[in-house]
Amino acid sequence: MRVDPNEGGKVWPRLSQTDLEADAAVLTIASFEERKLPNGDLIRELFFSDADKPLRLNKTQLKYLIEGLGTDETDNWKDCIVPIEKVTKEGPDGTLHDTVWISAPDTWAGLFRESGLKLPRHQKQPTTRTVAPVASAPVKRGRPAGKAVKRGRK
Repeated sequence: MRVDPNEGGKVWPRLSQTDLEADAAVLTIASFEERKLPNGDLIRELFFSDADKPLRLNKTQLKYLIEGLGTDETDNWKDCIVPIEKVTKEGPDGTLHDTVWISAPDTWAGLFRESGLKLPRHQKQPTTRTVAPVASAPVKRGRPAGKAVKRGRK
């Protein structure tokens, strides 16, 4: 259920680190939504067929998504798979916070190869480095989300 942003103090639900059991997961895109809030802010969210909450995208994540998928035409994103991971980022005020992030495009090919997933016909195969093997069951609540990916440190 969506809530009205004009109602005091309520927030839009979104995918967070607590929704993932593994450090990374490969999810299937259901849709992309872009809307303007009453205050003029533009919100971009990616919805997944295998997760109950959307991932809110900032400019960097949107760039990663476009580069990884090879197109900025959002109508072509449906059913494509995208790797996400848990990260700690610095906010505009300098504080650190845990979040979920779209993996850098140069890691996608290795994540897909290691997960054993087949790309939809309309999704190009990225070419880059390999990463650690796949784990299972990344999402705690709702439907299981794609295949989880264990990531090791270099």
